[in-house]
Amino acid sequence: ILKESAALGVSFMTSTIAMSAENTKDGVVVSAKNKNKDFKVTARKLAGADGLMSKIGNSLGFNEGRYFYAKGPSIEYTVANVDIPYPPAWIRFHGANYTKVPGMIYMVPSAAGENYWKVGGGAGIPGKLSTLVVEHFINKSRCAGWFKNSSIVDKRGCSVLMGEPVKRPYKGNVLMLG
Repeated sequence: ILKESAALGVSFMTSTIAMSAENTKDGVVVSAKNKNKDFKVTARKLAGADGLMSKIGNSLGFNEGRYFYAKGPSIEYTVANVDIPYPPAWIRFHGANYTKVPGMIYMVPSAAGENYWKVGGGAGIPGKLSTLVVEHFINKSRCAGWFKNSSIVDKRGCSVLMGEPVKRPYKGNVLMLG
């Protein structure tokens, strides 16, 4: 996907955090930060896909009136050389056969490269349960064979705020995704 996007002229700014966005009469202005440097990016249109705690969505008021029903810890591993028998897609697993304790696992292709996957999960509090469900999934679940020749290249944790879907995912020149 990265190669096809780059061929279409899409630019990527890794290690960049979108801080806020503002609709203007001519498009969108995004305030961003990269390695302690603040800057602005302008565009005619914006597809906002900056994650669960979207700063873009929040700055544009997408969360106003939204019901939030859960908050808790989550962890995500980036894993190289996963031998998964399915085409790249968002995959979700529930239940003790996958997670050992009540919890949830997801897998999604990573932009880091071919056969790189994000493997994440959560199981509530304490936060170490999130690590337990991901480690169990990779090493002991019925899917452990997919990871036989893999290596973990990154681990990231966060606190997730889960809410109902955004009722209208567009405002002005911005469409929110994810």
